[in-house]
Amino acid sequence: MAQQGKWAAVAAGVLAVLVLAGADAAQANDCNSCPVMHKLGRGLANTTLGLVEVPVAMIETSKVHGQTAGFFVGSLKGLCRAVIRTGAGLVDTLTFPFPAPMPDYEPMITPEFPPNLMEA
Repeated sequence: MAQQGKWAAVAAGVLAVLVLAGADAAQANDCNSCPVMHKLGRGLANTTLGLVEVPVAMIETSKVHGQTAGFFVGSLKGLCRAVIRTGAGLVDTLTFPFPAPMPDYEPMITPEFPPNLMEA
C-alpha cells in the first residue's frame, strides 16, 4: 500500500508541473512567449524521432560518396547522431520546466528538431 502512495505522490507532482506549465502556455498566443512548452515539444520530438538521423545520414553520405559509403559510413554517422539527438531530447523532456542546461531554453543541438526524411 505504501508503494501506491509513492506513485500517487509522483503522479500528483508531475500533474502539478504540467498544469502550471499549461496555464502559462494558455495565456500565450505564440511559441516565442511560451518557451517551456516549446522545450517540451522539442524534447518529445527529439526523443521519439531521433532514429530518423540514421536514414538521413545514409542518404546524405550516398549523395556525396556513393551508395556503399552511404550504407556503411552513413549508417554509423546516423547512429551516432541518433544517440546524441535522443539523449538531448531526453534531457529537454526531463528538464522542460527549467531554463537549464542551456540558458533561456535554447536548444542543445542544431538543428533544433529532427531532420525531415522527405527532404534528405
